Amino acid sequence: VAFYLPSIFGGVAVLLLWSYMLAPGNSGDNVGLINGALSWFGISGPGWSQDEFWAKPAVILVTLWGIGSSMVIYLPALASVPTDLLEAAEIDGATKWTKFVKITLPMISPAIFFQTTMGIIGAFKLFAEPLLLPGALRAWTDSLMVYLYDNAFKFYKMGYASSVAWVLFVLIMGFTLINFYVSKKWVHYESQ
Repeated sequence: VAFYLPSIFGGVAVLLLWSYMLAPGNSGDNVGLINGALSWFGISGPGWSQDEFWAKPAVILVTLWGIGSSMVIYLPALASVPTDLLEAAEIDGATKWTKFVKITLPMISPAIFFQTTMGIIGAFKLFAEPLLLPGALRAWTDSLMVYLYDNAFKFYKMGYASSVAWVLFVLIMGFTLINFYVSKKWVHYESQ
């Protein structure tokens, strides 16, 4: 529940809260919660979205907020690993690492494949995080979806934005098909 709860609270309100928490502050003004907590320990916090080096890690940190939905997929997959196989491997003298690599990982590989596919699609359609945590230069954090949005609704280049959308579709489809092709070598289903 603790891992899944943050993914329930999502959207613009949470992103604005994160932008307040990651506010870098200038000479003591408008210092965010994270940098304020770091200053209690004598650590000068990073510039987060105002710093070229920290802008992308800030977007990644905010994106990880909703990682709890992945737990809903992985927990049943881990629970479905047959304990008799793990016990048999332990009797045969397998180490924990060997049991993980040879039994657990192949048994949960369909869940890993699904999460990988959804992660690829999610990475391409990243929109709200870079838009609401833009930093000093949005070029540091822009995604293809933000570029599409800007061309369509800021510059009113609807034809060009449609072309970008088709390119985005082809990229997502291409990476997904590659993932499906490669999965034949590492995804193991129970029925096989």
